[in-house]
Amino acid sequence: MLSLVRRCTPRPPHGGSSRRGASLVEGLLVAALASTLAAASAAHFLQWRARLGVEQVAAAFETDVQLARSLALAQRDVVRLAFEPAPNGACWLLHSGPRGSCQCSNEGQALCEPASQAFRVAHWPEPQAVRVSANVRSLAFDGVRGTVTPAATVRFSGPDGKAVHQVISIMGRVRSCTPSGPWSGYKAC
Repeated sequence: MLSLVRRCTPRPPHGGSSRRGASLVEGLLVAALASTLAAASAAHFLQWRARLGVEQVAAAFETDVQLARSLALAQRDVVRLAFEPAPNGACWLLHSGPRGSCQCSNEGQALCEPASQAFRVAHWPEPQAVRVSANVRSLAFDGVRGTVTPAATVRFSGPDGKAVHQVISIMGRVRSCTPSGPWSGYKAC
């Protein structure tokens, strides 16, 4: 059996040895190609991650709008969704009571006056990842009609400037769009 193996393996040319491995130039070419592909995929991954962060915050906000409307109808009282400045990020909260009666602390906790109650606090501590801005300071959800005053637009933007807008109608419906050009899953604003 051993003799068959020896006969099947190619023999080196007369007196020389068979060439094995790759040359230094071939190795450098492979390394350059691999590093170029890694850099391109890393940049794409960072863009994807930033976009995912914007979508996550926008989806959480849309959920909180529906929660505020549901709480108002269940309690038959006004529930507010307030945008509060936070020194280390974005913050909004759902609460009962008069406008401005609850605020976000630096740690993302709700600080409310005795006549008010906080239902939910959303605190996003990294302002450089996702920026939140709104054209209003507070939304009031009516507990009898289920309407919202005033209508509003809330902008969620990433570090690359790409943004998702959540437009809240007087009926409490949320419409998502993007002013940033083509973005899969979103209509243009």
